Amino acid sequence: MALAGLAADQLGEAMTGRAIWVLALLILPLPALPALMVCIMRMDLPLVGDLKVCDAIAMAYLVRLAVSGAIVEIRFAPSQAALVAFFAWAAVVTPAHAGTFWPLVHLVLYAAVGVGLTHSPAARRGLLWAVLGLAVYQMVVHLPHLTDRLWGSLMADPAQAGALLLAALIFRPIKALPLPARILIRPLLVLGVAATQTRSIWFAFVVVLVATALPRRWYVPVTLPLVLAPIGLFVVPRLTTVLDLNQESGELRAEAIAVGLRQFGEKPLTGHGWAVLDHLNGGIVYNLWVHLGVATGLVGILLFLAYILLLSVETSRTDGSAYLFLTGVLAISLTETPLYGGSMLTLLFFTVISSAALPRPTGEERPRAVPGISRPEHPSSLGAPPHAHGWTAEPVGPDLAGAAPAPPGIPQESRR
Repeated sequence: MALAGLAADQLGEAMTGRAIWVLALLILPLPALPALMVCIMRMDLPLVGDLKVCDAIAMAYLVRLAVSGAIVEIRFAPSQAALVAFFAWAAVVTPAHAGTFWPLVHLVLYAAVGVGLTHSPAARRGLLWAVLGLAVYQMVVHLPHLTDRLWGSLMADPAQAGALLLAALIFRPIKALPLPARILIRPLLVLGVAATQTRSIWFAFVVVLVATALPRRWYVPVTLPLVLAPIGLFVVPRLTTVLDLNQESGELRAEAIAVGLRQFGEKPLTGHGWAVLDHLNGGIVYNLWVHLGVATGLVGILLFLAYILLLSVETSRTDGSAYLFLTGVLAISLTETPLYGGSMLTLLFFTVISSAALPRPTGEERPRAVPGISRPEHPSSLGAPPHAHGWTAEPVGPDLAGAAPAPPGIPQESRR
């Protein structure tokens, strides 16, 4: 039905397409809606004014969640409370002109879906399968043009395509596939990361690999990208020359960051409001923290940093995959801006990472190791017994913190 709505939109039957979309949002199973958001995120389909189809899906998910009564099962983590405070501050400092709140509304909707996913392992699992399926589709379509830069047939942006591929490598629904499929798909996704020819994605890939080899500590996602950044600044210009990559990209980013710093200096405490970014270099500052400073000032930077630090602590205890992806996102954010409506990176950041801030309910599948990307995790490393939070232990060897393998005696049928 969603495909029928897309087809109607593409054929110019806008009213028919909107009607089909409304029907689809009412009929589709509730856990399928977040996955649908992933599939159409980059299509930039307008519904009414600044409201896009992806926003409508998020609203439908939240409303149906409330009507179903499942909203009472939603749990809030400290990081999510900090994010609410950040959004509240951003709304306060944004001038109340017509339409200026929409860039912020997109982000709030994505974050609200992330909170909603805390109660639903099935919806989160479906979203991650959509990430993997869309990533594989991007690569299959690109294979005949392998020597060209990967923009993504639905992504239309190498950085967005790269973020999707990185997420598909880090999160692990792929483990349910037969071994031959895993052997085929993993190198294909790594090849896709290389084909983006996007240095921020390459840097994030390396940072994630290094984080995989380190003990899982709450400070790693924030500090590791900064520690490795000087090496990146030394290597990237040489790679650019050797591989004949876009020379203007670095200059554009340096200029945009310089303009952003000047804007930040004009109102360092409160910023200019979120809407000012629509009029500054096309809304792109190419650095997350300068972006936040321009829009929300020093107060906003501190509130968002509190959110990131709390999220780092939480994911280091609950979900190794989300922990690694958070590290990758923060690495990308040094030379990209991951916070805007219609961004795949923004959607994944506020959904799959934020929803991992709390221990998952019983029934959530626990990810296993992906060779070359991540290491196994089990609850015994978190100071909790193996069956805590509905998890089961597996004899997969030491975890990132060096904990011993899971104790014997766990019935085979209890393992996942």
